[in-house]
Amino acid sequence: MQDYKIKKCSFFSLISLFIMYLFYITPIIFDDKFNKAHANLYNSFAKDWLATFNMYFSWSSRTFVNFFMYQMEVHGKYLFAIITGLFFFVMLMSVSTLINDKHVFKLDVSIGFALMTIPFVYYSTAGWIATTTTYLYPICAATYAITALKMKEKTLWQQFLLCLATLYAANNEQVLIVLLFIFGVFSLCQFYANRRLDVLIVVQDILLIVDLLWFALSPGNKQRGIEEIPRWFPEFKSMNLLNKLDMGFMTTMQHLLFANLPYMFLIVTIPIIFYLHQLKTGKKTIRVYVVFSFLTFLLWSLSSILFDVFNATKNESLSKLFVFSKLGLFTAGNIDSKRCIFSFCLYFFFLALLFFIYSFKMEQNQYLILCAAFFGAFLSRIALGFSATNYVSATRTYSVLAVTLIIIMLFMLRRLTSLKYYGVINIVVAIAAGLNIVVFYLQVTTGGLEYFPLWVSLLNA
Repeated sequence: MQDYKIKKCSFFSLISLFIMYLFYITPIIFDDKFNKAHANLYNSFAKDWLATFNMYFSWSSRTFVNFFMYQMEVHGKYLFAIITGLFFFVMLMSVSTLINDKHVFKLDVSIGFALMTIPFVYYSTAGWIATTTTYLYPICAATYAITALKMKEKTLWQQFLLCLATLYAANNEQVLIVLLFIFGVFSLCQFYANRRLDVLIVVQDILLIVDLLWFALSPGNKQRGIEEIPRWFPEFKSMNLLNKLDMGFMTTMQHLLFANLPYMFLIVTIPIIFYLHQLKTGKKTIRVYVVFSFLTFLLWSLSSILFDVFNATKNESLSKLFVFSKLGLFTAGNIDSKRCIFSFCLYFFFLALLFFIYSFKMEQNQYLILCAAFFGAFLSRIALGFSATNYVSATRTYSVLAVTLIIIMLFMLRRLTSLKYYGVINIVVAIAAGLNIVVFYLQVTTGGLEYFPLWVSLLNA
């Protein structure tokens, strides 16, 4: 056991050091450049807290998240890189705690490489420091907060840190939605089974509700929308409820189908291996899962390839499939279009397939919690269609959904560790991680938008 802990900590430390280096070499751009130029306004804890607290009334409810962001902005690149590495280490250890019950090191290898497929390029869209601290840090904190669901014995110090992580992570409204779903379902399951609730979980539930109220009652969020809608998205004012829901659903599904990200390759490939293995063990009822797994893979790969061909050639016959409306599918201009009906059916079918192939057998409580995470993550992104400011925040708003899907995929992967060829699976996961890191490095060194064809298409619609 001690040998396992040493190997796991050493492996995760090496990955975290590598992530630390990559984020250290990121350039100072966009919001980072602006905040660096105004560092005198945020060069003490007192000034930072006063500035972020005042923003609650004039700009944003992300008080704790923004407070931490300004610390990273003004105290040098070294601090930002070190803290990013530490946060990533916390996430690696937390996900291992959640998934690796049997302490199998090769599963930790999968966890390490799979989390390296997180689309880090998303974190350049507002400035590397600004975006990383407002999205990746809360995501990492959330994975630690969720370990409370697994821990049987917790010291007073651990309980304090878990509550602090919950309060901080949920200050990002997307992370908040996912945590509300997860903790809500866990609390209901726990009460149904035992007619009692864990005190720590109750405290975390309360903190999530406090974060929800803090977000919902913020005058700053409303004021920011008033200021930014005319600047970024004037059409938003005339959109109704269905238009906004359509817009959020459309862009969420488009990024899953067409964004060509390595983590999505794993999401649609691992179920094929999983269900083929189940079929070989004699479970003939699993055949439908095998068929739908292959169908999901084919649908994703074909869509991605066609989108790449369209971007490379601007083929006129393909343009009808890949002209994305900024306002959603069912807008006044194209509601009668056969293309929009086809696109909607494609997106809905792919989402249904994705949910079905990840409905694999497990303990009922665990199944319900993973379902909660799945739907919470989708809702957290689709709901951004109701916020003009967040909708135009570009690809960074997909990172919560991406990490959630990766973790759900890892729950499936842990059922395969007994396979003789599991090492080959780990090689595939490592290759996906390597491709992701190469794109990350190219984005850091070139600083261009050529790696975001879908986002550019949407903004130029």
